[in-house]
Amino acid sequence: MAILNKSELNGVTVLRMEGGLSQLEVQQVERAFREATHRDGAAVVVDLSNVDFVATAAIAMFLEAARVLKNSGGKIVVSGPQPKIGEVLRRLRLERVLPMHSSVDEAVAAVKR
Repeated sequence: MAILNKSELNGVTVLRMEGGLSQLEVQQVERAFREATHRDGAAVVVDLSNVDFVATAAIAMFLEAARVLKNSGGKIVVSGPQPKIGEVLRRLRLERVLPMHSSVDEAVAAVKR
């Protein structure tokens, strides 16, 4: 079961995700994720430190949010991915679109720049 907790830190939306993000689990959080990320000029950190699996549907959800935010003057970054998830994102060369940071604090600072 996927869990998405939304909070604000220094004017940045922090989306803490937990569990796996299989196609079925993405459906459980996708609406809340879209509501948080599809806002003009939003600054968003997606905390993946407690996510142990990402399916293609999750990556597509992240990429769609990155596209929408880029087009509206916003920004999205990822924080704390588990090593295997970070490796998947790097192998797919997604760091340009979804910059990765080791902690939420570091990610918040980066997204505010």
